[in-house]
Amino acid sequence: MHRTDSLDPVDVGRADGIPVTSAARTLLDEGAVLPARLVEADLEAALLEQRCDVADLQEVLARLGGRGRRGAAVLRQLLEARAPSTPALESALELALLQLLRRAGFPQPARQLDVVLSPGRTVRLDFAWAELCIGVEADGRRWHTGFAFERDLERRNALTRAGWRLFHYGWTAIHSGPERVIEDLWQARRVAEAA
Repeated sequence: MHRTDSLDPVDVGRADGIPVTSAARTLLDEGAVLPARLVEADLEAALLEQRCDVADLQEVLARLGGRGRRGAAVLRQLLEARAPSTPALESALELALLQLLRRAGFPQPARQLDVVLSPGRTVRLDFAWAELCIGVEADGRRWHTGFAFERDLERRNALTRAGWRLFHYGWTAIHSGPERVIEDLWQARRVAEAA
């Protein structure tokens, strides 16, 4: 719970008849009490679920994020780190992978990059460095079983035929074996840059 001494009517809505703060205002307030990585997770979820957009967040910051406002610095830093047109992440696993890449000093990858393989055939990569033809997928078990598994194999083969190096990481690799993830990707970058 977070208490505030001021709440503008524009920041109040209703969910199932219960008064709630808007998503943008909630994210501003979260910055005062939560670590930035958790606020970022909620920000990405809010954007993905279309509970707010970047313009809403910028408006809340402009209106309420003055000097000394607790939480404003966290939200401002998160927004400055992403271009307004940057697609939202699609899972907590993608966010964990992105945060791992940042900690390891990787250049910012493109998010949700559409790769055209042939006329009428486009695939989307979670993260990519298109100039090096390196793609990275955060694969959760929920979306990659049964028929989806077979479709994923064909997708990987099509990307390989097109000259892409594609890496897949699940929860265990990202959380329990991050050194291997980082080693794989730095090696792939060195090879691609040398070619």
